[in-house]
Amino acid sequence: MAVTREQVERMATLARLRLSEAEVTSFTAQLGDILAHARELEQIGPAPDVEAGPAAPSPLRADEPGRDEMAILPEAMAPSWVDGFFTLPRLPAMEQ
Repeated sequence: MAVTREQVERMATLARLRLSEAEVTSFTAQLGDILAHARELEQIGPAPDVEAGPAAPSPLRADEPGRDEMAILPEAMAPSWVDGFFTLPRLPAMEQ
């Protein structure tokens, strides 16, 4: 299964990445190589001393970009915010 440009662009959108055309081309080739290597490893199978068992299913999130829950505006973290700058109390040493 070859990786397409559209798949790389979709993954970039979901990861909220802005990729240049050169990066899309590069990542398309790299991801294809990674998947090819994974297929080779799959053919080999597990090591003889490793007990193969069923993999636990992982819950998947919706395959749609959403709001970044970690995005916090700087003014929400600032004790004081004036004209786009953090403001802090003056240091006593600065008063001398």
